[in-house]
Parts: sequence; structure tokens; C-alpha cells
Amino acid sequence: MAAVRKTWAIPLCGARRMLSRRAFLKAGAGFTLIGLPGRHAEGRDGDGRPDMPVPRSAGGPGAQPFDFFPDVTTSQMGQVLPFAIRFNAEEFLRPHRIINDPHYPIAAGRPDEEASVVVVGGGLSGLSAAYLLREHQPLVLEQAPRFGGYSKGEVWENIHYSMGGAYLITPDPGTRLEQIYTELGMHKLARVFEGNDLVELLGEMIDDFWEGGAAPPNERNRYRRFASVVRRMGYTSYPDVPVPQGPEGDWLRELDARSFKADVEMRMPGPLPRLLEGAVQLYCYSSFGAGYEEVSAFGGWNFYAAEQFGKWIFPGGLVSFSQALWQKLAQSIGVDRLRANVVVKQVQPVGTGVRVLYVLPDESIRTVQARKVVMAVPKFVCKHLIRGLDDQRMVAIEHLRHRAYIVANVLINAPFPYDFYDLWLMRDGNIPTNDVEAMNWTRITDVITGHWARGTGLDRSVLTLYWPLPFDSGRTMLGLMELEDMIARIEPQILDILGVLEVAPETVLQVRLTRWGHAMPISAVGFIADGYAYAVREPIDERIFFVHHDNWALPAIETLLIEAFEWAPRIASGLRRR
Repeated sequence: MAAVRKTWAIPLCGARRMLSRRAFLKAGAGFTLIGLPGRHAEGRDGDGRPDMPVPRSAGGPGAQPFDFFPDVTTSQMGQVLPFAIRFNAEEFLRPHRIINDPHYPIAAGRPDEEASVVVVGGGLSGLSAAYLLREHQPLVLEQAPRFGGYSKGEVWENIHYSMGGAYLITPDPGTRLEQIYTELGMHKLARVFEGNDLVELLGEMIDDFWEGGAAPPNERNRYRRFASVVRRMGYTSYPDVPVPQGPEGDWLRELDARSFKADVEMRMPGPLPRLLEGAVQLYCYSSFGAGYEEVSAFGGWNFYAAEQFGKWIFPGGLVSFSQALWQKLAQSIGVDRLRANVVVKQVQPVGTGVRVLYVLPDESIRTVQARKVVMAVPKFVCKHLIRGLDDQRMVAIEHLRHRAYIVANVLINAPFPYDFYDLWLMRDGNIPTNDVEAMNWTRITDVITGHWARGTGLDRSVLTLYWPLPFDSGRTMLGLMELEDMIARIEPQILDILGVLEVAPETVLQVRLTRWGHAMPISAVGFIADGYAYAVREPIDERIFFVHHDNWALPAIETLLIEAFEWAPRIASGLRRR
């Protein structure tokens, strides 16, 4: 077992061609700096890295993804650590009340305004779709006070950290993904991460875990065999979206028809060694909110095979991407067309267009008549908003399941003694094998260094801890749990992790908790093979389109961008026809 202590160093890695995939939560170990040596237009801070742009004003109709002024001074004490006095990010009480109230007044008559296209939802899906359609002056409606969806973040002492999404996969040269990243200037902010993830086991950090460094000698060949399977799936058999409906998509639907676990055991052949299986299970919990016995082989390999390639890490994770989209839209269409804190109540085809009804913060109702509408919200929301959905689509939506998770950002008034990005927490090595066991076991699965994109030598640091709830009742549990109950459950875990990382509890300024009730769609066995994915993403009468990562039940930024790339030209073409 190779333990990693303070002196552990990460080698600089050369550039290489990468596959274009994956997003939502994690990364590996090793880095290259991209674009940072040259002078950045936004200027530099004291450590020589580019500053993220600080806005002149936050809030208003275009509340942006980063909160530049979080309250880190007002805390309530746990047993040892100070915690923020409220949960962050997810706003669900008001939207639930408005959307689910059958007696809520519906305005009739002439619309208050007209628009070529309305985008419902201001997360990464909605912002991406609006950006691609910006020449048509889209109106973007977001129910939360800030845009960004699950990719919102905060800034403390010039450290940008995420309350959700963390990274994206290095894009292939010449692809549409590379093009949009370059247009938004993301290559100038990225620190690239390559190599193997660190794993903690029994209080020690192991840098050769994936090569069998913690395994008995007689199991190490099994680790090498698994690594070769992962490489083969990444380089020669990579399953990607969209999945064609014809014969060329048969092999992908065959993958989707069996579980990730069954497929791994078929290719090995046989079961994984216990510790390796536990690490793969942790990965699936953190990435999907579900175990690898629940996740389809298509979804599992779509994520896991991409992990061997480089990741772009930004200040604030994927919030930097949503912030860049918001800023470009604010410049091109104006902040008055980026409307936050408004709840869409109804989307209904009317005449040759679509009528969208939404509720302002003062509870007054407005209507807009649009030629096209982009639904950039989860399908379980769509089914409440769109009048007259067909039975086939409703059945498909019911087959989409979601899982909840919690994020804890630990703000530390001290330098961090290590230079790693992600650490998987195996603890005693006993990881559940099904969702029933997971309900009793549930805990933090991994920790990333939220300041990592800024480099080393900082006098403050941020740790971002991910706690998935890999069972169906997790969302209910979150809704019923008071902040004090959450603190009581998470504080012992945080203190234990701080001990492993040699961080003194007295250096913690504040712990900030974020809860996400249904952030991750499960890439469940058969969702694509049984035709449900095709049903949920099909446009309605060429007027209502769907752009969201749950089109394929893959919670990745690349998925939602690929969907935006597919549908935006079709929407634009329809808008050009009169």
C-alpha cells in the first residue's frame, strides 16, 4: 500500500488527443496548465493567475450563477464547526406551490408580450440553448433567484467554488464542443487534470490504488485486466449519444439493456476484487446517485471510460461555464431577457405558436406568445407544465428516476497541505452492493479541492465534499430534514475527513451546505433500449423542443450540449420560415 503524505507531487503531463465526454462531478490526478501563461483580459490577482470577472451588480432580472458576496460571517455552531445558517441553492417551496396548485389563477386573453423563442429553465441546458439561439433574441425564464441550475457557485477571498458541477472532459480538436468552449474563453481558465484518482483507505491516501497498490498480490492481475477493459471501451468501443434508432444503434441499445455490473463481469470475466468493486460503486454513487448494479452498461461506460482522459478544471468548476454563458447572453440579448425568480406555470400550444404563462415574484401573472419553446427543465417538471402530453411520452417520463445529493463547501483560513484534485473515500473498504444497504450506509463519497484551479501557494483553501443519497427516498429525506439535523449527521464525517487531510478544525471559517433534491437522473437499465429516451426528447409539433441531460438520462454537460447542438439549428430553421 503506497500512502501519500504532504510531500506527494503531481507530475506535469504532456498534451494528447482526448475524447469528448462527461461532466457533473469528478476528476483524476495530474495536470497541465492551458492558456494561463499569457496575459488574461480580466487581469491577474496576486498569485499570477487570471481573475474571474467581478460584476458591477449582482441580482435583478439577470441574477448570475456566481454569488460574489456570500454571507460567511453569520454562522451557527455545530459541536465543533461553524455552519452557514441556511441551506444554499435549491429553491423548491415556491415553485412546488405554484406548479402543483390546480386552483392557481390562469390568465386569459391577449398575451403581455411576444417572442420568437422562449427558453424555460436557466440552468446549463437553458443557457446553452439560448446561447446557440441568441440571434433570435430568446427570452429565458428561470425559477431560482440565480441562473445556473445545478452549476451555481460562490466566491470567497477570490476563490471560486461550486455548489454542484465540477468539470468537463477535454474536447477533441475541431469538434463543436471545442468550438463553444473556445468562443466562451474556457481554454484560458482551465487547469487540466490527467491520471488516476487518489483513494483513501483506512485513513491513508493511496496513489496506486487503481494498479492494485492496496490489493493482495494475487489480485493485482485483476486490477490490470480491468484497466485494459476500461481502455478498450474508451478507445475502440465508446458508447456516446445520440443513439441512432436504426441498425447502427443496435450495439448501443444492447449495452443499455444490461447493467454496468453485469457488463463488467462479462468482460473481465467474473466479479471484481472486493476493494476495486467498492471503488467503482463509489464512483457510480457520486456520478449517478445509483449503484453500478442499477446503472446501465451504456451509461456506466459513457462516464467511466471517459475518466481516463483529461478534464478541464475551472475556478468554481462548471459554474465558470454557466457564468460565461450568462455574460455572453447579457451582452448579446440584454439582461432584461434573462429573467430569474419567475415560475413558469403553463406551456400550451395556441394557434401556430405556444403560450407561456409565468408568475413574477410579486405573484402577478404574465403571458408571452412564442413561436418556439425550449423546455430546458427536467421531464418531471415538463409533465406538469405542458398541457396535453401524449400517453407514450407520459409513460416514458415515469421511467425517469432521479436521486438527491448534498454538497458541503468547507472554507478554510489556511493553506492546504496537498496538491490533489479528487480523493475517493473508501474508509474501511466496506461499500454497499445495493440501494437497500446504501440507505443505512449513506455518507460522503469524495472530496475535491475547490481551489485547485488556482494552483498552489494560496493562503486560504476550500474543500468541496459530495454526499449522494443513492436510494429513492433520498429526496423525501432531504425535504424533511432540518438544518440542525443535517449538521448533526454531516459534522462527524467532516471532522474525520479533516483529520485525514491534516486540517485543523479551528482553521475552518464556515461550512456551507447545499441540497439538491433531484439533480441526477439515473441512467437506468433499458431506458434507451426500451425506447423511452426517444419518446421523451421528441419535439411536439415542431413548436416545443426538449434540451436537457435527462433526454438520455446522462447527467453530463456534454450530453446537454450535444442535445442543444442537435435541436438549435432545427429551431432556428423554423424561425427563419414565415
